[in-house]
Amino acid sequence: ELSFTPSEIRGNEIDIRYFFAQYFSERYYFLDWPFPDLPVEDLTEFADFFYKITNYPMRFSIYRMYKLMIAISIHRVKNGHFIDLPNHFYKEYYPLLKSIPNFQETLAYFSKHFGLEMTPDTIAQIFISFLQNDIFLDPQEFFN
Repeated sequence: ELSFTPSEIRGNEIDIRYFFAQYFSERYYFLDWPFPDLPVEDLTEFADFFYKITNYPMRFSIYRMYKLMIAISIHRVKNGHFIDLPNHFYKEYYPLLKSIPNFQETLAYFSKHFGLEMTPDTIAQIFISFLQNDIFLDPQEFFN
């Protein structure tokens, strides 16, 4: 649903994030970065930090979409738009993340760069799109 006073998109947050991912991937040349307030270097460093713990094969187009989805999720969270999180994230995935060396220090580093406190909820909101069976990737496929 579109409203033009002020402009806003209302609906399922998963669908809204998917819409923006499609829009930015089609609207911008593949070498252009559509988020001037999120430096591509910082976002790439953030994306790579989490990507390295997976064995998921990433070609350029998938990697670009991965970074777009992360950037969109950061923007959506900063603006107070959230996805209802399944409880299994905190039981299954967050403990894996916490076991990464220097994890808390790295989150503090990125919190400063993005102006967004990187809590377990924030991390879940950013990456939940990649960890649900009915969205993009099966969790087992992503972590194996």
